[in-house]
Amino acid sequence: MVTDSFNNYSICEGDPYSFMDSFTQTFLDCYHAPYRYVSFYYYDSLNPYDDSHIFYDTVWNQKKFTVYDFPLGVSSVNWRVIDSSGIILGGARYLGALEVIGCPPVSNFTFDIDTICSEKYVTYFDKSIRKPTTWHWLFQGGIPFEFYGQHPPPIFYSVEGHFITNLVTSNNYGVDFYTATKEVHVYNCSKCIYFPNAFSPNGDGNNEYFETFCNCPTTHFRLLVFNRWGEVMFSTENQSDNWDGTFKGAKLDTQMLIYLSSITYADNRTENYKGSIMLIR
Repeated sequence: MVTDSFNNYSICEGDPYSFMDSFTQTFLDCYHAPYRYVSFYYYDSLNPYDDSHIFYDTVWNQKKFTVYDFPLGVSSVNWRVIDSSGIILGGARYLGALEVIGCPPVSNFTFDIDTICSEKYVTYFDKSIRKPTTWHWLFQGGIPFEFYGQHPPPIFYSVEGHFITNLVTSNNYGVDFYTATKEVHVYNCSKCIYFPNAFSPNGDGNNEYFETFCNCPTTHFRLLVFNRWGEVMFSTENQSDNWDGTFKGAKLDTQMLIYLSSITYADNRTENYKGSIMLIR
């Protein structure tokens, strides 16, 4: 929520509250010294005359204030501007009454990587909001398959496939029925790339091109083909390119060639390959 002021507005516990206030910006602009910030405070319903509840955990960003962790219940929210030594620079301004209510959590998570080789691990990080108290994880294709708690151990994937991870959270106010879901892609990296050992660009329509076959996602690809004297006959950084056995427009005769390739896969692993290829006319 972003506003200049509010009146009897409600938010869920754990949600931040933000507002924009041109008066505050004008006030701050009158003071050109550094380290000015706004201190929010509230009067709660149990202690209506106690202004000791001061929020220093505020964020000022492009004329917007964001305040975190208002308490449950109804509060009368105010602000005042102070300097880094605690001296009040401006009087209090009343913003309104804010009601903070308990709500079910919102499940969310991230992971350190979403594409890996088999026999590797993925680490998961809970990013759920609104103060969950229980976490139920399901790791399709992973070991362990199931985990209860906020911080699961690294999950091991032994076989290739595309696997779904689910997270359901709850607290005293209910369950987040909108399950957080993400997919992990696991590949057998020993079979990621295939280089043929011969091709025959003779116009018969069979095996006309030298091309690579890769079934794993890559972030970098480079291929060079050399003749016996070390001259580069073909090079590319496009995995989908193929070579028709020509050099500077001329058809090469039957000969043995050498290829070198460097490939970086989506799991940040770089592999170098070397082999021979027979060009047959």
